[in-house]
Amino acid sequence: MNGKRNGLTDTAFQATLWVVLGGVGIKLISTVSQIIIAWLLVPAEIGIAAAAIAITHTLGILQTGGMHVLLVGKRKGFASWGGQAFYVGVIVNSTLALTLILFAPVIAYWYEEPKLTWLIAITALTFPLAQFGLIESAWLIREMKFGTVNAINVGQGILKCSGQIAMAALGCGVYSLIVPEIPAIALRVFLVRRYARSFPLPKPRPSLWIELWWNSLWLNLSGLISGLKTNVSTIVMGLALSSTSVGLFFWGNNVASQAVFLVAANLTGLIQPLFLRMGQDSSQLLAFRKGTRLLTIVLAPICALQAVLAEDLIALVFNPRWHEASHVVSIMSIGLITIPLTVVGQGLMTAAGKYRGLLLANTVNLALVVGATALAAFTNDLLTITIGNALGVAIGSIAFGWIAIATIEGKLSEVLFDLAVPFAMMTGFLLMGYVGLTLMRDWPSIARITSIAMSFAAAAGAILYYSPNDELKMILSQMERLRAWMTEKVFAYGNRI
Repeated sequence: MNGKRNGLTDTAFQATLWVVLGGVGIKLISTVSQIIIAWLLVPAEIGIAAAAIAITHTLGILQTGGMHVLLVGKRKGFASWGGQAFYVGVIVNSTLALTLILFAPVIAYWYEEPKLTWLIAITALTFPLAQFGLIESAWLIREMKFGTVNAINVGQGILKCSGQIAMAALGCGVYSLIVPEIPAIALRVFLVRRYARSFPLPKPRPSLWIELWWNSLWLNLSGLISGLKTNVSTIVMGLALSSTSVGLFFWGNNVASQAVFLVAANLTGLIQPLFLRMGQDSSQLLAFRKGTRLLTIVLAPICALQAVLAEDLIALVFNPRWHEASHVVSIMSIGLITIPLTVVGQGLMTAAGKYRGLLLANTVNLALVVGATALAAFTNDLLTITIGNALGVAIGSIAFGWIAIATIEGKLSEVLFDLAVPFAMMTGFLLMGYVGLTLMRDWPSIARITSIAMSFAAAAGAILYYSPNDELKMILSQMERLRAWMTEKVFAYGNRI
């Protein structure tokens, strides 16, 4: 039994390394791309692209993304069920894409933005295209081949970002943010089919299609509602603010989310298979609590550092037209600290087959985020709307975690208790950062940024080393394990040479 547990722990550790390393690569590419694009495009263009993405994905209620999750969780008959899922995915997504293309002119007329016609049509084409790698992608995740998956993700990210930069440099404007999605997804489909096991398509069995579509509907609805948090918020802002202000929020929120999605959200594909292999509610409850504590503790200094240095960093690196977005980055960085509750909770409920509970959690989360944003939208002020959205995200994630832990007989008090340490850490880091900014207000910005970043790193290191907290000691031990693992790989590579 201990051997099995140790084998699972080793697999989880190696998978986490691949996920994090792949995430680092993707986020580095994305960050460099954002810096370059911010010099080539104006906020209004990004605001129009954000509206096109939000509208397309909001109307994509019938999209069959849940098929992928169902296939990952299939214990028997993967190949036969995968073939039928492919047929359903192609049919449903092709119909959905055609519908969006037909109604795109109407939506563009309503928004008084003619470019939305082509932007929505181009985005809709990605729906059926992605289905051609459905079975192979699910198989790679199911087999925990995260090294291959993350190499594919990095390749897709490089093609997408380089295409966006090239088109923006050629003066394609808003289209440069949308068009590269198509070749990037085509590359992903090619690579997953190249590196996964071959799956010949079985004979179509329409009698199974309704069952498959219905089973994935709860997941599709949950995924839709989860995505609506950003999309509907963007639509609400579009009704209250100019395209320029919407672009500033969309861009600032993306910048704030980079580190959060690197540390937490990139682990979503890993968390579900791990929960699947645990099986017992008591083990899952312990893993949920430890996982959320660990991730929020890691994020606390990162989010605080982003909030403190946002203004200086944006002024130093980005075009002056983006400086107003620094307040968005600071506020959203603080609001995103509770995101691990959503990430780990989603993995838990998906693995346990609690699809209706997942739908409920996403619905409550959506209601809190959009409700807070809509109330703040009455002010027609970007800063107030950003504060409302950040509060909605923070409270919505706590509610999500509460519902998730309730499915395995956990309590809200346990969720709040688990957040005490990371919240205290983040408060301390914020106070230290803003006091440092006040004391160093006359320093050059680069000296101020360097000094505060180094003080944060020193404080975080001291906390890791001296704290009695189990999760902090786990981080330290895993960092040592990572060092040993990387050293072993370097020597092994040297011996081969």
